[in-house]
Amino acid sequence: MKKRLTFVVLSLIVALTLTSIPAFSYTITNIEAKGIYTYGNTGFYLGTVIGVNDSIAVLEEVLAQLGYNVDVVTSSKVDAPSTSSPAGSDFPLYMTYTDENKSGTWATFQSPETSSGAALVDYYVVKGANEFALYRVNIPAAFGTWNVENLRTPNGKNNPEISHFSGYDPPQPVPEPATMLLFGLGLVGLAGIRRKFKK
Repeated sequence: MKKRLTFVVLSLIVALTLTSIPAFSYTITNIEAKGIYTYGNTGFYLGTVIGVNDSIAVLEEVLAQLGYNVDVVTSSKVDAPSTSSPAGSDFPLYMTYTDENKSGTWATFQSPETSSGAALVDYYVVKGANEFALYRVNIPAAFGTWNVENLRTPNGKNNPEISHFSGYDPPQPVPEPATMLLFGLGLVGLAGIRRKFKK
């Protein structure tokens, strides 16, 4: 019994260690806001991720590193300077641009008449070059504003550019690995106590 328990505990430790190793190579940094734009960024700036694209797998890993253990349910993307997401997206996304495509608005509905039942965005990305600025919308919303203030300025010039905008549907919470480990150890402990009392 002791060997089996030791094996289970060691297996859990190895599994938790492997899941905490980043699968992608990137840097998360805070970039001081630069520039004056017509629109601000809706929500809270979480950081700028440098060296990787904003796939769902990358986003989930970055969010986990920042303490948000979530599964992204659906997403939608608009390549600048397009004003809408392509057909086949998880949900519609519409963009406007001002300040020479450096700020604007986003919405998951095309007009007020179509806003009922529109998808709600919890996280969004403003991507430029090989980096993206990540934001969290505290109360999921179907409409917001954006700008490029937290992107780096290429070649020292003060002109960061957006390549695309991605919105992410409200995530479903997932248990943290440490919580699952404690839960598992608790069950093993209860089983051991029960067995002891049966003797």
